[in-house]
Amino acid sequence: MSSPRTLRWTLSLAFLFFFVHTSAAVAQTSWAVAQRSDEALTRFVGKLLPHADKVPGADDAGAVILYKQHFLKSLEKNYQVCTNMVFLVKNPAQVGEDLTRPYMDGDGHYPERNAFILRDGKFLRYDESKAEVVVATDDIHRDRILFDLAPLKKGDVVGWSVVESHEGMVEPWMGPAADRYPVVYVSVRILNDGSSNFALEGNAFPEKAVSIKTEGLVNDRPEQWKARSGELAAIENLPATEPFPVSTPVFAIALTERHADDPNGYRGWVPMEGWATVAAQLSGAREQILKDAGSLDIQASALTTGLDDDAAKEKAVCEYVRDQIKLLDGDEYDRTGMRTLKEVMAAKEATLFEKDALMIALLDAVGIDAQFAAVRPQSWGPLDQVSKTFIAFGEMAVRCGGDEPRWYDPAVEGLEAGTLPADWGKAEVLSPKTGLLEEVRAYRKKVATESYAKSGKVDPRRLMEEAEAHAKAQGWYRIETLSAP
Repeated sequence: MSSPRTLRWTLSLAFLFFFVHTSAAVAQTSWAVAQRSDEALTRFVGKLLPHADKVPGADDAGAVILYKQHFLKSLEKNYQVCTNMVFLVKNPAQVGEDLTRPYMDGDGHYPERNAFILRDGKFLRYDESKAEVVVATDDIHRDRILFDLAPLKKGDVVGWSVVESHEGMVEPWMGPAADRYPVVYVSVRILNDGSSNFALEGNAFPEKAVSIKTEGLVNDRPEQWKARSGELAAIENLPATEPFPVSTPVFAIALTERHADDPNGYRGWVPMEGWATVAAQLSGAREQILKDAGSLDIQASALTTGLDDDAAKEKAVCEYVRDQIKLLDGDEYDRTGMRTLKEVMAAKEATLFEKDALMIALLDAVGIDAQFAAVRPQSWGPLDQVSKTFIAFGEMAVRCGGDEPRWYDPAVEGLEAGTLPADWGKAEVLSPKTGLLEEVRAYRKKVATESYAKSGKVDPRRLMEEAEAHAKAQGWYRIETLSAP
């Protein structure tokens, strides 16, 4: 559901300004379609099958996705995602493993795994005992669910439901509403205990094919976001990276508010949107990777010996990471985290994000300041037309050079060091100020102390709003437009 280019690091950096505790909620299990009764599933599948032949490309596909749905549920100390899939087998030999053995991002925790095959009016049922969990390894960085299904036959209707459990708060999340197979029906829902508010956005849907509505948006009351697409034409190939281009049907979910209820005085609804927050998270990611990097002095020195100016050293490091560290790219690699840079250097292979991180760490070892930069390609439209969250950006780059920026992308084979991909066009780029986290922490402590001394409590909403205005005035981040390639 996500990619190394998607800004979804699991570093809990959204807590930089405040502490968050959520109220308890009872998990529900009725969201899993594959757990429904035979009678209920027969009715459900009967409604879907008439659509199967209406989708362009269905005759040549290995399978037709009849139903693809995501439920997201906010719980007390974690959140869960339930994915439901139902598809019609057209050509068994061409059914991809992404349908029968899907990759997941649940950190190894899958409390529910169920599947069924509807064949000739009868159901074959599969529970947890028939679904092996292959936990991520150093080679394959995403978990996989292996359903032990009987050999598929033409005309089978196959369905499965998997619940993933994630620790911490809900992260920005994006999922395709189209896949490598034709899509007939897709829906996304967010069930919430009242401690969070979300923005739910859709891209590239015909006006009559998508409906989005919300329920219970009163503070301290449960809310439910719903989005549903109608009949969508198939797309030939899913783009290699996420977030997807605006021409690809997707749903995106971003956390916009969080309810704080901390005994130290942080109470109330706290905005989670803002470029200052995104900048702080970028800066936090840099701080975290440098903390875990270990000593790269010897490698960095060897790469830059004999080079006098920073630009030459930056290019040498970029070329090393680009050419000598193998790129790990594909569905089997984790989209939400990274290994230590010591492990990356030992393996001589890295994901897209790990390549950016390694370049930044090597430059830091020789005293050169380099920052993560979030990139919104020109084709995505103006940055001021979107919510101020992670999902506004689709690419990452490395920024060096202070007021005279130099840009690098060490992940693209053959790309000249010091240039960026041409298809980004006049992209808009957000990058944090050097040393931002120290300023954020000092400012947060100062404002919170003053507020508590005055009234005996802290208003987190006002703190965040004032921090956003302060960040802009103090230049905590830059938003720059790239020159045309």
